[in-house]
Amino acid sequence: MVKYDPSVIQAIVEQLYSKANSILISHRVIGVIVGCLIGSGGAASIRGSAIIGLFIGGLIGYVIGNEMGLSKSLLYKFQAQMLLTQVEIEKNTYKLIEISAKTSDIIEVVQDFADR
Repeated sequence: MVKYDPSVIQAIVEQLYSKANSILISHRVIGVIVGCLIGSGGAASIRGSAIIGLFIGGLIGYVIGNEMGLSKSLLYKFQAQMLLTQVEIEKNTYKLIEISAKTSDIIEVVQDFADR
């Protein structure tokens, strides 16, 4: 039978946070690259400065990529927080069981004393 191991959940949480950060960075980079390509191509087609088009396109691409990356990475962070919440619930449940056992032991001692 497999036993509960919070270190496994902690490892998964770390992987989820790592994946969330990777998604955010990759969306930013892809946004900048696509934005630069579109910006420089658009500036060249209207006989403008390709450097300005490159810069503006890259900036717009970064903003769009950042927003898309934030929304996707937030889902992974949310899943990680749900797992951490479950670990905390488990810890608190074990504490409650220990307190309950100690309380029942004290009640037995008091009842034995009262019966004398």
